[in-house]
Amino acid sequence: MALTLNDNQMALLQGPPLALGVIATIPLGILIDSRPRIRLLWVFALLALLVDGLAAAASNMTVLFCLRCLAGLSAATVFTTVLSLLSDWYPPDQRGRATMVVGVGAAAGLSGAFALGGLLLRLMAPSANSWRWAMLGFAGPLVVGLLAIGAMLEPARTGFNANDSSPRQMYAALWRYRATMLPLTLGFALVAGIADGAALIWAAPALSRAFRLTPDRVGGIMATVLLVNGLLAPFLGGVLADLSQRAGGPYRTATLLSGLLLLGIPSGFFALSAGVATAAVELIVFLVSGSAFQVAAFALTTIILPNELRGSCLALMQGVAYLFAFGVAPLLVSHLSVALGGEGMIGKSLAVICATCSLGGAVSFWLGRHTFRGLGAHGPGAQGLQGYAASRPCE
Repeated sequence: MALTLNDNQMALLQGPPLALGVIATIPLGILIDSRPRIRLLWVFALLALLVDGLAAAASNMTVLFCLRCLAGLSAATVFTTVLSLLSDWYPPDQRGRATMVVGVGAAAGLSGAFALGGLLLRLMAPSANSWRWAMLGFAGPLVVGLLAIGAMLEPARTGFNANDSSPRQMYAALWRYRATMLPLTLGFALVAGIADGAALIWAAPALSRAFRLTPDRVGGIMATVLLVNGLLAPFLGGVLADLSQRAGGPYRTATLLSGLLLLGIPSGFFALSAGVATAAVELIVFLVSGSAFQVAAFALTTIILPNELRGSCLALMQGVAYLFAFGVAPLLVSHLSVALGGEGMIGKSLAVICATCSLGGAVSFWLGRHTFRGLGAHGPGAQGLQGYAASRPCE
């Protein structure tokens, strides 16, 4: 039986359930900071595989809503755990490029999902249940991922003080440095959350309606856009993060990221372009600037915080960003579209949201960069929690 959903229902299904699932990763950050991370990777990759199979058999929106919660939990936990592992595998001035590699893999997977999904739907006989078989087609890549995780070894933690790793102390330490983390988290939520989240979720429907494109062509365009973004953005973000870190530390990195977001604002109007090719190019520019920002921001976070706080802080940032990306952005675009005149105004609504939130992120990082003054080129990420607390007075 097919599930017939309108725009607001699709926004509700794609957004809030993932946000609810991701919020649970915040307490899971404590496990990332204190338990074997390879084991956590394997468990949540297995959860993703089970969710995929169950989603293909879902019979109503309630079941899909619950499964999407689990999907968000799995994806966010895996990504945060990988970033924690990178901080022990690489020194501070190499973490930008290390995060770049992870970003390339994530973007390639997202691009492949659009391409594979469109191809499977095109090859199958059109029916109300074609999407179910397409869902099952994604089980293969997940099995490969499980096998790869099984071959990994847990690295030794660096700069770790076991006596300072209780949940109460970790969250107290995060609160102690709220003046440093607030602009970083707010800017990240506006850009990685609302702006990029809205673009990723609504770009395909907006382009399809504006230019009356068939599903397979929309899938091909999105796959190409995401592939190019996946190749360019992590490289740009990783290189910028490492170069600015060597040149002036976190203060220089935050300044460059603010400028990067400002340069990307004009491309946020991609949904209002006159032609398909122009819209696709502008969408690439917008996503590249936003994704490069995310890569560099994650690398910056691993540098300004010690090992004991990385998992908790990264999970917090990811949770807040996903809450906005999946819980706010989809509904914000659809409801603003209704306020502007109906479903035909999706493109204009998307343009307003993308440009406004990118500007907000740039301002947040520009105003907050002063809190990074005094942090050296290596940052407290090379210290333990005691060393970090001694080096930074309470804000």
